Amino acid sequence: MTFSSYERWGEQLVSFVATLSATLEAITLSYTKATGAMLQQIGRIKNLRLRKVSLKSCFAIKENDILLLARLQPTIVHLNLDNLFSASEQFLQALSAFLPQMKRIKLRVARITNLQRSFLANMPQLNYLKITDATQMKGNIDLSAYENPALEKLFVSAAMFSRNTLPRFFERCPNIRSLTLYQCTYENIHDLQIAFSHLKGLEYLNLQRTIDLGDSFFNRDVFDTIVMPFERIRFYPIAKLHKLCYLNLSHCRDLSDQALMALRFPLLKKIDLRGLYITEAGIATLVRDCPQLEYVLVDACKRICDTAVLYLCRDLRNLRLLNLESCKAITDLSVEHIVRHCRSLVWLNALNCPQLSDAAKARLRNVRTIRSLHV
Repeated sequence: MTFSSYERWGEQLVSFVATLSATLEAITLSYTKATGAMLQQIGRIKNLRLRKVSLKSCFAIKENDILLLARLQPTIVHLNLDNLFSASEQFLQALSAFLPQMKRIKLRVARITNLQRSFLANMPQLNYLKITDATQMKGNIDLSAYENPALEKLFVSAAMFSRNTLPRFFERCPNIRSLTLYQCTYENIHDLQIAFSHLKGLEYLNLQRTIDLGDSFFNRDVFDTIVMPFERIRFYPIAKLHKLCYLNLSHCRDLSDQALMALRFPLLKKIDLRGLYITEAGIATLVRDCPQLEYVLVDACKRICDTAVLYLCRDLRNLRLLNLESCKAITDLSVEHIVRHCRSLVWLNALNCPQLSDAAKARLRNVRTIRSLHV
């Protein structure tokens, strides 16, 4: 349902849902003026058995409105409360009592010392969890005691992790295939390295805007072994995640070519390197050790030049998407490489590249395989 300011919009929506009550399973009201009263009316519709509800950015909705809907519709297994209120511990406990069959949930949390005790322990079937920290205070999210072999996807945003919490958590939830730690900070970045030893099936990894991340994180020679005060830990290199298909390192400001030279992912298809300080040297090793790449984003990489574009276009035979926006060092020679070597390219962004001539842009418009072009 799209946004509408029509005064009788809510009444018409409730009536519409009622006519579909026998078959309707999912409803998305994100970014609308949905109210608690409207949710209550929908929840009370006879024969309605909702399974998926999305209320992202419905700012008129309050905690009690969600709890009432959960009590009226206990069949809900997918719930999106992203960018809504900051969920309190009392709210989460009540929600888990009403929806014990929950499989996917997205929400913001207030400062909670141990999140799993609030509601996660009561949701054994949960396979997707997205939590955005609303406080950004050190140690406010602790999942280390949570044990759930069913959990496959985890998204955590803007959290600060205390030491040793991540390794214990991943040891108890070893079947995670998709992991996003967006703009998170760590008391000890080595915890993340140790955690990879428990995630051997990881396919999707997003570490976007991790300011603690440096080249040494990927350099196996640096953290092969380290002597700790009370124990000896052998770190698990990220390069051993052999099933990885997607990697996002965008805007990790301390990464350079040295990080790319440590990446060896034979199944990697998508990589996001936006805003990194990388050159053709790093790209050369990347295309050699990750030959299956199809989607490459190097926009806003100021040192990407024509030689780097040559490596991408010539050596990646399956390249389908290439983002070169704001790569101000590339010239018309890069267009020559694209036209000559890219046989599978269907999406290209070369906006804000001041050295590209109008004639070069016209050549790109004539490439038949490129269905989406931005120049």
